[in-house]
Amino acid sequence: MVQDERIAVVGAGLIGLCSAWYLARSGASVTVVDRGVVGGETSSGNTGWVVPALSAPVAAPGSVRQGTQMLFHRDNPFRIKPRPSPSLARWLAAFIRSARPDRFKAGAEAILALNEHTLELFDQLREDGVSFEMHQGGIVFLCLSPGAADAAEQRFAALGYSGEIERLDGTQARQLEPSVGPAVRGALHIKPERVVRPETLTRGLHQALLTRGVEVLEHTPVRQLRRDGAGWILTAGTREIRCHKVIVAAGIWSLQLCRQLGIRIDMQPGKGYSLTTDGEGARPRHALFFVEAMVGAAPYEGTVRLAGMLELAGMDPRPHERRIGLLRSAARAYLRGWDPGEQGEPWAGLRPLPPDGLPIIGEIPGRPGAYLATGHGMVGLTLAPASGALLARTILDGGAPDKLAPFSPARF
Repeated sequence: MVQDERIAVVGAGLIGLCSAWYLARSGASVTVVDRGVVGGETSSGNTGWVVPALSAPVAAPGSVRQGTQMLFHRDNPFRIKPRPSPSLARWLAAFIRSARPDRFKAGAEAILALNEHTLELFDQLREDGVSFEMHQGGIVFLCLSPGAADAAEQRFAALGYSGEIERLDGTQARQLEPSVGPAVRGALHIKPERVVRPETLTRGLHQALLTRGVEVLEHTPVRQLRRDGAGWILTAGTREIRCHKVIVAAGIWSLQLCRQLGIRIDMQPGKGYSLTTDGEGARPRHALFFVEAMVGAAPYEGTVRLAGMLELAGMDPRPHERRIGLLRSAARAYLRGWDPGEQGEPWAGLRPLPPDGLPIIGEIPGRPGAYLATGHGMVGLTLAPASGALLARTILDGGAPDKLAPFSPARF
């Protein structure tokens, strides 16, 4: 019988760290374990956009048609690597079903509700002493044609976006952001959104957790997770960790532990790319999104990160130079005065993508005391504080808040 009231969190990315933070903040005894280093996987190289109202599911009406036109061409932003894979076939079939207007609308509303207090939660993290780099000023969507700007504006309206949006022509876009090039014909300035450098947030949460007495174990892969009386035992590295409850927040690697538990969840590794570079010239002042290229640019202190792509290519984490080159090309098509250059730090990461585009948060059916917090896809940084706060409340108070119902693992 396990007597320890400790809660174990498997995974030290943003989702796991935020879950641990809100548990520890409420007085719980917490241990975090990770197979690598804190923030060393998908959390380390994304753009860091905080976009609570722009986090709709990828499976949207029209996405199947658009994706079909792109998916097998290696230079498109969305690509599927052709291969025999029954799991990929199942995922694609479920993705198509999830792209129906009614299911997309329900999913978008659920994520919007989950994100209700996201900006306040980021502010609260800073007030609680978590140190990280954050920039306000919104995100500027840049379009090479007025039609693309019209389509983007209509999409925001269809999502029920209530934040302030300023429509700009090319000249106005260049007045707002001097790095914008002459090819840009229209823009939308989405004013409430923010940018956080993700590595600084994982470092800040790590330090804050240590200050609160949380045990953080790096290079400690969990080889086995098993039920033991009223609790759980993790065989992690050379240790056996006994705990009252456990959260599996290991990104795409959560699949392995779920199989040990005898359950199947449906996720594919969605490979994303980034290039962090000082570049040449005057760096952009605003976060930018190159609409047709589907590439984002995040200006940080002293550098810029270009990021984008969605590649379903299996469990291959390597950054391929051809895809990194597409990031450089996108920046050159939309900007002037700043060039990404040929140097920089390339990165690729495997984002956990459920077919319906909704994260998986909650207690695992038939596994009392075991919880999942994964499947956040391309908006993990945005959703991490809200996911962690609500999951901590579920674990400590009992009973899942209504906001978490659409994200239950039971839907699989």
